[in-house]
Amino acid sequence: REPGLWRSADGGHDWAPVHLPPPPEGWAGAEAWNYQGVKEGEAEVLPLRFFAGGQGIAAIATRPGQLLVYRSHDAGGSWSLASVLGTGSLDRPTGFWASSPSAWELPAPAGLYVTTDGGGHWGLHNSGVSLDMAEVSFASPTSGVGFAGYSEVGLASTGDNGVRTDDGGRSWAPVSFSVPAFLGGLSAEAPFG
Repeated sequence: REPGLWRSADGGHDWAPVHLPPPPEGWAGAEAWNYQGVKEGEAEVLPLRFFAGGQGIAAIATRPGQLLVYRSHDAGGSWSLASVLGTGSLDRPTGFWASSPSAWELPAPAGLYVTTDGGGHWGLHNSGVSLDMAEVSFASPTSGVGFAGYSEVGLASTGDNGVRTDDGGRSWAPVSFSVPAFLGGLSAEAPFG
C-alpha cells in the first residue's frame, strides 16, 4: 500500500494525508519480494528534506536494494517520482540524504551512491569499506559524516563515533564525538541517533 505521508499547513494543529504517485510496478509490487532470509515489509519513508522556494525531497525504501525518490515544488503539497535507484543489495536502503534539491547521497554496502542532477544519473563512489550507515548527513556532495556500528568501518558499538568524508565518499576517516557535558560521567550505551 501507499506509504503514509502527512502534511500540516497550520503549525501542526491539523494534518492531512498527501498522495505519493506509485512506482512503475505499483505499491504492492514494490513492497513484495521473495529473498530467502529477508523479511518482507512495507514501504518506509526515510527522512524528508526541504529547501528554499518550497522544494522538498522524500526518499522511500521499498524492496531490498530499491530506493524511490520523490520531489515536491510546493512545500510538500504534491509529489512526483523523480528517480528510482537499484543498488543490488539485499538490504533495504537507509541513511538517504539530500544536500541540495538536486544533489542526493545514499550510503550502501558497495560504497556511496551520489547524484548531482536530481536522480537523472547516479554514480557509485567506492571507498573500499562497507557503508551500511543508519545516519548520514552531507553539507555538500563532497563533505559529509555518517554513523553506524559496524566493524567494517571500525566504529565503536556504542555509536559515539562516526566517519567523515571530504571527497564524496571515496575515502572515510574516523571522527569521535564526546558525551555531552550535561550527561556528566555517563557513557553512551545505545546507538547514536
